[in-house]
Amino acid sequence: MRKSFLNMVIAVLVLGLTVNLIAQMEEKLSPATQVYIVKRGDTLWDISARFLDNAWYWPRLWEQNKYITDPHMIFPGEPIALVPSPARAALPAAAVGLPAAAAAPEEGLMPTGVEELPLGEEMPAELPKEEMVVSPLVVELEKKEGTVYYSRMGSAGFISLEELAAAGLILGSKEEKLMLGEGDSVYLNLGDASGIAVGDKFTIYTVSKKVNHPVTRRTMGYKIKILGGLEVMELNGENVSTATIFRSYDVISRGNWIRPFEPSVKEIILQGTQAGLEGYIIDSQHPVSLLGEGDIVHIDRGKVDGVEAGNVFTVYRPAKKVKDQMTGRRLQIPEENVGKLVVLEPREKTSTALVTKSKKELEIGDHIRIEVF
Repeated sequence: MRKSFLNMVIAVLVLGLTVNLIAQMEEKLSPATQVYIVKRGDTLWDISARFLDNAWYWPRLWEQNKYITDPHMIFPGEPIALVPSPARAALPAAAVGLPAAAAAPEEGLMPTGVEELPLGEEMPAELPKEEMVVSPLVVELEKKEGTVYYSRMGSAGFISLEELAAAGLILGSKEEKLMLGEGDSVYLNLGDASGIAVGDKFTIYTVSKKVNHPVTRRTMGYKIKILGGLEVMELNGENVSTATIFRSYDVISRGNWIRPFEPSVKEIILQGTQAGLEGYIIDSQHPVSLLGEGDIVHIDRGKVDGVEAGNVFTVYRPAKKVKDQMTGRRLQIPEENVGKLVVLEPREKTSTALVTKSKKELEIGDHIRIEVF
């Protein structure tokens, strides 16, 4: 009985918050905007693809819905203002051949008393240059200038054995509590002897999985989960300093690791090389078996091999022999290029790269070859 009552109270509070947000949003919405109520499993990427017919418009939704602090964290019951694209905003439903009945709100949409967002019009083949977003990771590829802009550098999710051995950690906190978050003061095991200074920023993370090479089975490093960021406020000796957590994506606690903070946007200039180099995709940022454009991968080549940020690798499937079922002969199928990678961040023996092109689904264990130019 008590549990049912608590559930009812929570439901009422959530409903009240949702209605309040919708009321605030409707005061600022344009006449061509609707409100969608988030369901379990929804993402801004999916919502944009469904209602704007183009998933790459998701940053527009995030910008319009300013109460969303993390675009990767939206929850059932939250209202999302559906902002039409500039090309569609001026087109009424009749202009794209929709019947009058199309004005009925689709399931999950809250009636706002404004014009129905036309869903039948085709999006332009290419977005305006200033809005060309190439993946849900907010990756922008400018081929003409030979530059890649990657705006999630702090979340690449891999650390080498050498980096882990040299990493710092959170020793404790000023307040005696188990879960730490934004604004909390913590103590680090780094001080004067480490060469850090007041104002230095660090990324907070936890180790989640050991990564073995798909061919040699040798340990290459560890997958990590980014938890937040902190800034050094005071040096307390050779091996101790005080810092403040300025950003948290998840629960932070004593014993979490830290490494130098990376900028939110990093410009990668495409770099040519004259040295031939082969290797493998050894892991990916997200736990998926098939990879494509916009995905982040980790490769088994790094600084010791001469790899630099901006190097381009071709992903290929080697030539192989197959048996002709009719004649019994063994015939050779030629090598096939299936994708391209751009190195975002080289480490000592590994590198993090962005998939910029894929003709087929890429896989961990795929062969890579550096492009010489």
